[in-house]
Amino acid sequence: MWFLQRWLDNPKTVKKMIYLLYVSLIISCLLGFAVQYGIAPPDHGEEHDALIFEKIPVFSAIYGFVCCVLIIILSKAFGHAGIMVEEDYYDK
Repeated sequence: MWFLQRWLDNPKTVKKMIYLLYVSLIISCLLGFAVQYGIAPPDHGEEHDALIFEKIPVFSAIYGFVCCVLIIILSKAFGHAGIMVEEDYYDK
């Protein structure tokens, strides 16, 4: 455990991890555009989008990011409003 903690405390390692995150995000978005505009191998069936916003390139990545942010914000709000109590709550 001490190795992992020491490794993550190093600012150079954190910068490399952030760089890797951004590179993987860019590659993921480029692949999303490639699939959306037909650069990927074609399907052997009729293309059918169930909903109109599924035609937006990289929609699923944007939707997933927004939902993740909302889950974090709502869970923090719920935690501060209902779960967190004062230290002397049970003494009262």
